[in-house]
Amino acid sequence: MTTKHRILTAYSGTTYRDALLSMRGHELTIVSAFGRSTDEIGLLRTLAEQNRRLTFIVGTQNCFTSPEFIKAGAKLAAELKNFEFVVDFRVPDSLHHKLTLISPGTVILGSSNFTKRGLGGQTDLMGTFADANMFASVTSDLKRIRRQVGVLAAGATGFDAALRHYKKKALAVGAIEHQKRIAGANTNPFKRGTTNNVTLSQWLISDEATPLWAFAYTRDLDQEEKTAAKEIRAEKSLGRGTGSLTTYSPEGKVFDGLFLDVSCIVAKRPKIWPSKVVTSGEFRGTRIVFGKRQPADAFGFVATSEEIKKLADLALKYSERWLTVAQMRKALGTADPTPLQ
Repeated sequence: MTTKHRILTAYSGTTYRDALLSMRGHELTIVSAFGRSTDEIGLLRTLAEQNRRLTFIVGTQNCFTSPEFIKAGAKLAAELKNFEFVVDFRVPDSLHHKLTLISPGTVILGSSNFTKRGLGGQTDLMGTFADANMFASVTSDLKRIRRQVGVLAAGATGFDAALRHYKKKALAVGAIEHQKRIAGANTNPFKRGTTNNVTLSQWLISDEATPLWAFAYTRDLDQEEKTAAKEIRAEKSLGRGTGSLTTYSPEGKVFDGLFLDVSCIVAKRPKIWPSKVVTSGEFRGTRIVFGKRQPADAFGFVATSEEIKKLADLALKYSERWLTVAQMRKALGTADPTPLQ
């Protein structure tokens, strides 16, 4: 580093990801409050290959870190001799740090987690500080954390058992959090009680229109997926019956929240329902989503049969991605609202 201080954002010209990738031949310690996508494990591999040693420490507050992320990180640690993967399994008291230590005396510190959004700097800010005293202080703090019961490196005695326990807890907490999101402020306020007569076309030209996540499926579950679904139904940690839930198996993905549930087993007669995810995750190597159908106005509108057909056709084309407001307007032949003069 030639400068003592530098800001890392998407708008400064250098992102957190850019700064990490510029590091070669160092000893790095990266700490993140949580990790979600296994896509970031590929970045860890690159950083380990470019540097003398890499230690990655991740927290588990509120079970935000996915078990799949931990599993992939542990697998990489078993493969690379210079890579250590550490998990703070103390869910309620887990670390919430977001930082990187770069030997011999540089600290990257701020609000970014080791996630796609955090690394890209669109909403978070990190600062780079060439400060030996700060480096020493943070190093000491991390040593203290690593001595706590429940903070374990992959491969250490008790790690696998801790991960199995965490997966069960994450499933239960995730189900509760999904329910809170549906019942709380994260749901669309433009809905039941005030929008009973609002059609989809009317909603799309209102200020409340938002992108919708589409999930369409064209096949029945295979035997492994059925077995996983049966195990989920037997999962007592959900604390309620799950007989009315529908099971899906998106290829390589899991997702949260509200979504458009499109049945296209018979492609010429698609049906569409607003649904919400109750829980999702990996079970015996199979990625499963459990969804429950919602009232017709769950997204803030009541669609006509013709609108449903057009929206279902659009969801089939763009399955497992966001349908933008512009896409939906175009599909329904709804003009963009006239700007105010």
